[in-house]
Amino acid sequence: MINLFVFILLFISTLISGFGALLLKIGSSNVFKKKFIIVSGLFLYFISAIMLIYALKFIKLNIAYPITSLSYIFVSLFSLYFLREK
Repeated sequence: MINLFVFILLFISTLISGFGALLLKIGSSNVFKKKFIIVSGLFLYFISAIMLIYALKFIKLNIAYPITSLSYIFVSLFSLYFLREK
C-alpha cells in the first residue's frame, strides 16, 4: 500500500515540476511584469522537491529518480499544448 502511495506521489511531483517549468517559460517573456508567474513556477518546483524528499523516505533513490525523469516528457507535452511550440 505504501509503495502505491509513493509512486502516485512521485507521479504528481513530476506533473507539478512540469507545470513549474511551464510557468517559468511563460514568465520569462517579460520578467518585470510577470513576477507572480515566475514566483508561482518557483513555488511549484519547491513543492515538487518537498514531495520528492518525502517519497525518498520510503523508496530507493535508484527507483525514484528515473520516475522523476518523466518531468522532461511532461514539459515537452505541456509546451506543445499550452505554448504551441513545435
